[in-house]
Amino acid sequence: MGGSLLGAERMPRKLFEELMAKFLPELREALGDIEFSVVPYYSEKEDFGDLDVLVKGKTDVVRDLIYSHPPFMGYGKLDRTANSTNHNCFSFLYKKFQVDLICTIPDYETSIAYYSFNDVGNILGRFFHKFGLKFGHQGLLYPLRDERGNVRKEIVITKDHYKVLSFLGLDSGKWNKGFTTREDIFEWVATGKYFDPNIFLGTLSPINEKRDRKRTTFSKFLDWVEESQPKQNYVFLSRDDRDTYIPLIEDFFDVDIKSQLDEFKVQMERENKIREKYNGEMVMEITGLKGAELGSFMNKFKQHDDGSFDDYILETSPELIKQYIKTVFDLSKHD
Repeated sequence: MGGSLLGAERMPRKLFEELMAKFLPELREALGDIEFSVVPYYSEKEDFGDLDVLVKGKTDVVRDLIYSHPPFMGYGKLDRTANSTNHNCFSFLYKKFQVDLICTIPDYETSIAYYSFNDVGNILGRFFHKFGLKFGHQGLLYPLRDERGNVRKEIVITKDHYKVLSFLGLDSGKWNKGFTTREDIFEWVATGKYFDPNIFLGTLSPINEKRDRKRTTFSKFLDWVEESQPKQNYVFLSRDDRDTYIPLIEDFFDVDIKSQLDEFKVQMERENKIREKYNGEMVMEITGLKGAELGSFMNKFKQHDDGSFDDYILETSPELIKQYIKTVFDLSKHD
């Protein structure tokens, strides 16, 4: 998943499979009882930029086991100057070829499904996005966003990949069997109940298109859609009408979204009311504080109330709040 992070060259499939046959037994010996799995790829893939392995363990633990394994260290196959840790992905060079160990415990199964067959998870995620959903290594989620668009909470819709495929109307049997070529994957995706080629044609923002074009399989998929003109099976509703899909999602996955969404809206309304009566701009105007000093004072101010600070703000008039802020600030100058 790290691509050519460490500058390793791409390797033909035959040499890749020979290298993998030597590496995996050594990895098994190094990791002991920790479960791992090579991320599936289509069988006629011509060359590889790295070897992706999902590991059911903590990144720091896995990294230390690799570092301390004699065959790796003793023969110079692992050099601390030729490795990188990016979040939960530990990358290193094995016989001058990049290996990515993607470490996770709670999302092990969903990660295998999402990362399988190059960028197919990314492609399927574009359809779910049209439903207001998020598909990724944690499974299928419904993100709850505040008025600024920031995700504040995520409702787990399902971690069952077969339910994910079934919702899209995709044949899970073909998924289990695996794919021969990249084009086989594209044709399979196009059989989906909600396949709409138009969401890939000229609708990506320049930033997203530039990013996606760097991913070889996704870029090839965009080219395939343009050249093959596959059939449109569905027309998605507009962004403003996505809530219309909620009953469909709830019924199919047997999950409650609406009540959690209603609770979230109440929470956001409460936060907005509090923010109107107590915010950094107002405190700065009263105290003249800025930056770290402002943040420090606001945190201390909250501690002056014995009950619920939020309840205090909601139940107190703006005038009294401002007066209290000034009083606390004046007292703080004498501390």
